[in-house]
Amino acid sequence: MEKPKQRSRFNQLFENRAFQAVFGLAALALAYVFISWAIDSGSLLDYAITLILLFLGLRELTAAIFKKKR
Repeated sequence: MEKPKQRSRFNQLFENRAFQAVFGLAALALAYVFISWAIDSGSLLDYAITLILLFLGLRELTAAIFKKKR
């Protein structure tokens, strides 16, 4: 039988609730910065980056809040 794969430290870091919350808040802060730049410049790239960061921030925050304990 094969041994189950050991999770890397990188994967363990992203499964930590505190790290997910901080990462989510940082992504939302960056989304705020990019939406400010997008409104000023009218750049579609800035709007796209804002949407991506908004999605990542909300996903990480909800994962940190509603994650099931193992």
